[in-house]
Amino acid sequence: KLPCVEVLNRKGGWQVAALDYGAWFRENAKRATPPDWVRDSPSFPLVICKQQNGKMIWPFTEFGKLADALERYGANQVQILGRGPGGHDNLYPDYTPDPAMGGEEALVKGLKVLRDRGIRTYAYVNGQLIEKDRTDWWKSGGSTAGVMKPDGTRYGESWWKYKNRGEKAHAFDVACPCAPLWKKRMHEIA
Repeated sequence: KLPCVEVLNRKGGWQVAALDYGAWFRENAKRATPPDWVRDSPSFPLVICKQQNGKMIWPFTEFGKLADALERYGANQVQILGRGPGGHDNLYPDYTPDPAMGGEEALVKGLKVLRDRGIRTYAYVNGQLIEKDRTDWWKSGGSTAGVMKPDGTRYGESWWKYKNRGEKAHAFDVACPCAPLWKKRMHEIA
């Protein structure tokens, strides 16, 4: 169990917390030996199903063609990005499969096609950012899961997306990894 709350509440600032965490990590972490399928993999492609600008590249219904492309290059694993309605890098932490790309049923079937052909899949999840104001999760309580500054405001960042230059930037809170609501959300997504 990660002792982040206990470490963060210690006196002495972040330096003391970092030393304590380092000691905990050295005592508890075990170095894993990767399996052969990882060591022998020729590549680890990242596939964006839907871009930030809304352009669909790999609808879930075309994962058979994606498998063909991966097999041509000998790839045995792939990371899937941009599967939600907002496309890649939008609406964190909402990852509902985009209905325009076939929805959840087509995603499940598409992932099975890849698995049946021996291709392992990884779903990209941003485990740090909460998009403000734009997601149902943020509006329904997720706004409380960010890291607080001493003055009571939240740490955050903002980006200009590919399509919205000149418009309002996308604003994010930085999620607190110890917040029960955030941990619950990460488990739901997993």
